[in-house]
Amino acid sequence: MQSYSPSTNYYQTVSVAMSDRWSIYYRLQDLGVSCSCNLHQPLQIEITTPSAAIQVWHVVRQETISRAKLITWLENCWTNQEVTYLN
Repeated sequence: MQSYSPSTNYYQTVSVAMSDRWSIYYRLQDLGVSCSCNLHQPLQIEITTPSAAIQVWHVVRQETISRAKLITWLENCWTNQEVTYLN
């Protein structure tokens, strides 16, 4: 398997509700994804690997999608039904 080594780091601004951004920030920090969240500023996330991009997508998705939709998605996984991505 080939390894991925970016030539430059990529910082992404993530627009999420102010009430969600701190929980997203702390979860990404727990996962080792570099990010910053200053008072009254958007969340800035450094994406350096494909796995970091997937982690960011998952954490943001988990915080912003309703619990009912997450339960439905998980139940579909358990029953091996076709999984559709929730927006």
